[in-house]
Amino acid sequence: MSCPRRTFISRTRHLHHLVLHDVRPQPGAAVLELNRGLQHNPELVVPCDEDSLVLMQDLVLAGTRTGLSEPHLDLLERSLGNRMHYRTSRDKRATLELAQSLGVKIPAFAPVASVYDALTFAEQHGYPVVLKPNMGVAGEGIRFCHSEDELAEAASRLKSGHTVNQFIKGKAAGNSVTMFEGRVVEGISYIKSQTHPPPHGPATVLQPIDHPQMQADAVKLCAALGLTGFASPGFMVDVSGDAYLIEMNARAVPATAVSHRMGCELVVGLLRAIQGEVSEPSWPRGGTYMLYPQERFRDPRSRPKKGWLEIMPEDDPELVAAFESYISASAVSA
Repeated sequence: MSCPRRTFISRTRHLHHLVLHDVRPQPGAAVLELNRGLQHNPELVVPCDEDSLVLMQDLVLAGTRTGLSEPHLDLLERSLGNRMHYRTSRDKRATLELAQSLGVKIPAFAPVASVYDALTFAEQHGYPVVLKPNMGVAGEGIRFCHSEDELAEAASRLKSGHTVNQFIKGKAAGNSVTMFEGRVVEGISYIKSQTHPPPHGPATVLQPIDHPQMQADAVKLCAALGLTGFASPGFMVDVSGDAYLIEMNARAVPATAVSHRMGCELVVGLLRAIQGEVSEPSWPRGGTYMLYPQERFRDPRSRPKKGWLEIMPEDDPELVAAFESYISASAVSA
């Protein structure tokens, strides 16, 4: 595991090797740290946040001039899958364009280069609309605009690539899946009962559901991207039950690590796939699960309701202690 100093994950006992680095290391330093980790001869390298994913993808695309050897670059590409679609997988507009070509249900959308572009789209599709950066994570930079004045003000401040989307009224939902060379080998679908930050941040409380259309669309998208590892396609499920793809996170999310507690072996599915045991996804359903510490980070006073299961790493006391210390400090400051 390579991670920044003073992060929670550095406190876990479930590590064989730990490489600590600065919060956002310079590219040269990041390559050196990655080389140190690759000396342990892993079968795969799994990015667990957006910065790690982008670093690994960019290294593969840049090739040997990065300072990595060809065997190490081959390992990274084997860990990530088809290099042709790296940028598509992390660009929200490019993801929607690919999904549209596959017949996946998506909200209406358009690129925004000016206030005029945004207002023209809203005239055609009505308010509210969703203005979002093409690159971003955890709901960062997303604006919900309910009027012409609000949209004009937001669009006038744009400094980089953005897209305006039709607003889909309904429930935030998603799939967490395991992919191997584009094939979904394990997965779970869920409604995001609570998110942080709302409304489109990562799930903190979720309810696994059976939604064949959302699952089929996730399988089509993953197959087209040809990726390996973990992913979480995000959807909105409207009042009629139709699911609309809104984004693709080609990496692990909080639900990935605890999926086994919900009847879905995402991590085991990847281990089996690299050993040649490829299976069909189980898509379990039922129950309500409160993710720890994510839901406590959202609200330190939050507790499971009747019938909920709070998923905690009880076998990792030092990690839990670090979480509890932070949660307590947050409760005092609130």
